[in-house]
Amino acid sequence: MAADRPPDRPDDRPPAEESEALVAATDAVVGVVALAALGGVLRTSPPPTSERGRSLRRAFGAFFGSVVVASFAGAALHGLFRDPASVGRRLLWKVSLGAIGASAAAGVDAAAALALRGLPALAARAIASVVLAAWLAVVAAATVPYRAVVALYAPALAVFGGALASRLRREGNRPAAAIGLFGLGLTVAAAIIQVIGARIGPVGRNTLYHAVQAVGLAVLGRSARALIPGSAG
Repeated sequence: MAADRPPDRPDDRPPAEESEALVAATDAVVGVVALAALGGVLRTSPPPTSERGRSLRRAFGAFFGSVVVASFAGAALHGLFRDPASVGRRLLWKVSLGAIGASAAAGVDAAAALALRGLPALAARAIASVVLAAWLAVVAAATVPYRAVVALYAPALAVFGGALASRLRREGNRPAAAIGLFGLGLTVAAAIIQVIGARIGPVGRNTLYHAVQAVGLAVLGRSARALIPGSAG
């Protein structure tokens, strides 16, 4: 799982030494990578009798689609609306937050398809849907700090990671699950880079975050295709 980090506030901007144009460009790269992963998932053809395959295709499609929206919203926010007081910047910030919530719910949906059946799966999806609805209502009505995004995303991340780990015990899914856990680890590393403000020379935290996140998403895309029954991987 991964999601683009929006600004803590609609008027939050990269440090002066980090170009808004560069941040916008790398955000767009993340969006392109997520779009490619989405295309790969949509090209899979799970057998009509495979409920798990259809569920995984839907969940991974929703996840990567949400990341596409969040990333391109972030790219437009940084690239087109430089004025921190502009209505466009504030609206795009809310769109990005909403898409992050949708990607978290999709991650729980994927976890349910991977590791649960019957009533437990339905309960997990119902809880995720209720949380998403509440999140969207809060985003629409208030300014949401990044720590709230972390509080929303961390449980979904843990649930999805646990579901991937459960597939390691199944010989047929072991390589795809291991690849997925590696990609998930990269996205966690990207989030840590963002939170602690790490940088490498002139490369600021936002640009570095996007670079690592893009690699993690590419790896997750490969894992997602391989986990869907009937896919060539």
